[in-house]
Amino acid sequence: MWNILVYPADKKVVAKTSKAVSKYFKEKDIAFNVYFCMQEGELESIAKTLTTDGGKDFIIVGENQAVNEFINGAQDLSNVGIGIVPAGNNDFARVLKPGKNIRHYLDQVVLKEGIRIDILQCNERKALGFVSCGIDVPTIEKFENYKSQNSFNYFRSLTSNVFSFGQMQAKVNYGDKSKVKQFLLLAFCNSKYMANNLRINPHANLSDGLGNLIIIPPLTNFKRFMMLTNIRFGKHVRKENVEEYWEENISLESDQNFKLNIDGKIYEMKNPAIKVLPSALMLYLGRYKCD
Repeated sequence: MWNILVYPADKKVVAKTSKAVSKYFKEKDIAFNVYFCMQEGELESIAKTLTTDGGKDFIIVGENQAVNEFINGAQDLSNVGIGIVPAGNNDFARVLKPGKNIRHYLDQVVLKEGIRIDILQCNERKALGFVSCGIDVPTIEKFENYKSQNSFNYFRSLTSNVFSFGQMQAKVNYGDKSKVKQFLLLAFCNSKYMANNLRINPHANLSDGLGNLIIIPPLTNFKRFMMLTNIRFGKHVRKENVEEYWEENISLESDQNFKLNIDGKIYEMKNPAIKVLPSALMLYLGRYKCD
């Protein structure tokens, strides 16, 4: 039995995509249940119930938060497999290259063949793609206040923060090092993309047991704007002042709480410790390959 989890189900593009997925399963005469989630946290709760009751095969339809809620709700990720059908802003799904033909993609997903991928855990919160802090946090906060969640409004929010955001400082523990760092953006990544197609981690490997730690230092306003342009195309890691490390875990320390961007959602916590959970999740792909 396949379980199709849809969030946010009241968003037009998500609703349209979920109908196409349901139609596919009906026409193929494959048993399924569909769960429409309207409120934040609802998908997480349903995932917990279904996996506790023995549910194993899932399709997640929706945005970043939909997949994030699933991996945080599922009781035992080692016993489940998921297919991801992006609808709306789903940055992780960009690595899947499912294309516009949902039916062809689902033909592969229902084979239940794929790869086991790493995920991240930040204190008690899991993440599929990345955990970051710095200039992206106020950008996301302002973006969420716009009525329309589109690329233009994200760009508006980003550019307004380029010139108003200061810098952050924290003690960063990674590998055998422990250093106080000042930074514009710090990100610990598993996947390639974050927030509207920004290639924060161009060398991503979803199954190597390591996270990519990227630290972008404080910059002048002009250099900030150029750096953000470079990130969009994954060229920032070539810059001399950008630090890049591959680690199994990192931690941040400060007297103040951190606001963190976890898969596109803001969480506040004290001294986050972030680790890689190797091969934690089965991702159904069939013949499709990750970018």
